[in-house]
Amino acid sequence: MKNLFQSCTPRQAVLDGTADVVVNLSDLPRLTEAEAREFLDSNVLTSGMEMLLSQAFARMAGTGSASGIYKLSESMGGGKTQSMIVAGILARFPHLASLVSFKEKLPKAHPDVVAAFTGRATDKKVWVSLGEALGVKFPNDRAPSEEEWRDALKGRQALILLDELAFYLIHASSLGSKDEGTRAATLAGIALTTLFGAVRDYKECKQTVIVIADLQKDWEQGAEELNGASAPVLSDGESARLEVLEHATSLWIARHAHSSHLLTVRLRDLIEGGGRSTVKQ
Repeated sequence: MKNLFQSCTPRQAVLDGTADVVVNLSDLPRLTEAEAREFLDSNVLTSGMEMLLSQAFARMAGTGSASGIYKLSESMGGGKTQSMIVAGILARFPHLASLVSFKEKLPKAHPDVVAAFTGRATDKKVWVSLGEALGVKFPNDRAPSEEEWRDALKGRQALILLDELAFYLIHASSLGSKDEGTRAATLAGIALTTLFGAVRDYKECKQTVIVIADLQKDWEQGAEELNGASAPVLSDGESARLEVLEHATSLWIARHAHSSHLLTVRLRDLIEGGGRSTVKQ
């Protein structure tokens, strides 16, 4: 009987040191289907991720889920961004859902827009960036109203992914003079608050889903870095966060992975011949 080293051939990604195809949300618009397949192939489905995908796609399909805002809670590295990327991939390529071992089939949604924003994109204004993805040109110098967000999302199956917003607000507050920084972060906070309000309150947005990563330590760090010098900035950012906390469905992402899926994914393509059945057993 062959031993493990004789029976297994490591994946090329292991040998050449390449990481996941997608490293952050900004890669989603440029992702090819082949890259999406490769990413899903190495993804590990957790119960929290499956819950998010099931509820989000049910809302976009118009078949369930009253909540349009989902807040992903977990410690650093717990899988929040990973879950957003999987959601974005399946929204762009719904037919790839068959590659993921869901306990129940994913609701059949056909999103016509996926808008993603990461706070590391400090050269962009969050509302302008999202507007561009939605096909709307929002002005740079003021935040959109709830009605403007409503009109942009009206009747659309839309998935909006927001990551690392605390970092974004902290950076915005540092731009230019104190007053300029305060205004930049305040506009961002208002834009996010009106976006959340539109999705929460308007029936025209009933098939829109917002997924946001909320990391409490980020906000605490933001308060420390701002050091009280720009209290209004933190206040507006906090008001947006509280808006999410009050009306969002909280999901704990890093729950246990389905064990058979975990084993199969991690060793798939490594074992020759009948190895896959051996792994499942």
